[in-house]
Amino acid sequence: MTLKPHPLQPGPMPEIHLLSAVIRKVAYDSDARRLYVTFVNRQTYRYEGVSPDTFRGLLAAPSKGDYFNTAIRGNYSFHKVA
Repeated sequence: MTLKPHPLQPGPMPEIHLLSAVIRKVAYDSDARRLYVTFVNRQTYRYEGVSPDTFRGLLAAPSKGDYFNTAIRGNYSFHKVA
């Protein structure tokens, strides 16, 4: 069995698929504090300066879309990457 690194450890960023009507998957670069979000429409955005606590909050939130809209959207600069 191969163990994947924890999302907040240095190294390759694992993609984490979410059960969400809005967000398909996320990846987090803890060194650069970058959050990559791929939405269900398959568009991916990179959010800059996202804290580890905010990333953990997204993963733990009962509604990923609500958490994203409240804690991330509009609070961080972003760029479309795909």
